[in-house]
Amino acid sequence: MSGYLKQKLFQALHDLVGAGDLDQRLTHAGNYLAHLQEHDVPEEHRKELGEIKAIMFATPLSSERGYAPRQISTEDGTKLAHRILELCHGRALSMCRLVAPALR
Repeated sequence: MSGYLKQKLFQALHDLVGAGDLDQRLTHAGNYLAHLQEHDVPEEHRKELGEIKAIMFATPLSSERGYAPRQISTEDGTKLAHRILELCHGRALSMCRLVAPALR
């Protein structure tokens, strides 16, 4: 796994478990995932990442009123957060193990 992929997954997970409401955390995590291109991701995870990005970016980040976190229901947001975590758990399990001791 490339260092770039590890970095973006770590940044997304860091924001996903950080402060703020779920809409804000998902919006910030999505900003990191948006940088990942198909060639950055192992083939077996491309479909899942594509589906996650499609859900996250179905609603524009801003409107005529300016920047606003994407609104998502708590139930759908929780499911989406778990999908992002599972993406990390899949191919990037070793990266998550490296990160976990720092969180203790």
